[in-house]
Amino acid sequence: RDAGTVDAPTSPDGGTPARTRIYATFVSHNERSPHTTCDPVLTNQAGYLENRRLTLAFARAVVERGAAWDLQSDSLYLDDVRQWDTPDVTTSTDGLNIVAYLAALAPAHISIDAHAHDATGHNYTDVVHLHEELGVARNSVVGGFLYFPSSAETWTQFEAPLSGRVFPDITWTAEILWGAGTYQHAGPDSVASGIWRPRDPDHFHEDDPGQRLVNVGGYWSTAEGVDDLLDRLHAGSLAVGAPYTATIFINQCELSDAIVADLTATIDAHAGDVAAGDLVWATLPDVVRIWRDEYDSTPNILNMTRTPMSCATGCAVGTVCCASPLPC
Repeated sequence: RDAGTVDAPTSPDGGTPARTRIYATFVSHNERSPHTTCDPVLTNQAGYLENRRLTLAFARAVVERGAAWDLQSDSLYLDDVRQWDTPDVTTSTDGLNIVAYLAALAPAHISIDAHAHDATGHNYTDVVHLHEELGVARNSVVGGFLYFPSSAETWTQFEAPLSGRVFPDITWTAEILWGAGTYQHAGPDSVASGIWRPRDPDHFHEDDPGQRLVNVGGYWSTAEGVDDLLDRLHAGSLAVGAPYTATIFINQCELSDAIVADLTATIDAHAGDVAAGDLVWATLPDVVRIWRDEYDSTPNILNMTRTPMSCATGCAVGTVCCASPLPC
């Protein structure tokens, strides 16, 4: 359903009403082993070091062009950082391991978030603590969770401070949800855009002002999703004075020189939209801050159904044909 037209919220100081804009960031995961494309990075030092080079290349492209990236890592990747970011390797990152270096490089453009898989034995608090041990200050982002079916959801555990599983004496309080998905992405993953406070497991796409957790919609999680929202904005079909959100998802472990070049070209292609004020690159923590400061925490939910591509109609580049009836 479309959120429809909402009243344009005024700025906190009573000044100019907030403007309808698209807020976008790249989001990456390092998936747990075994994983066909990630294993060469997670289990092989040479693969890890090559990926490290590519990660730095993309990070510098993001910063130089004023884009945004939420780099979300699980425990296995952080174990590799601890093992393979040796002093001779960290000469390229001012003597810092890669996550500490990226956290300090440009906080307005790169956010280092936690991403946790139960199968690794670590929960989100454990992964947050592993980041801290590597020199990265904690933030409040949940980098992926199950929301459907409601019987299998994992997001309500974050309504209270969460104790670690491996580190039971450590607690962490989440605030920002991103990546509402389903088990093994068999669907339907959420394709909503906007910012709201989920009501409950059975009414995830409804706002509850009393809910502490804030969800940032990823829309289609593709560059095409950003284009679609911009087309809707230019056509005048988005709510007036509302924030819309989109993410471009990548698997960090799959980076190559060609993919880095393509992602950089995507940033460059939107330079005009940024200059016009229609598109703002912002990390997930910054998106929520802007929502509170400039949109008075007014919820906005655009939950459009996207017709999935299929083996019959052809799958997009970078996706594979899954067994029927699953989409690409």
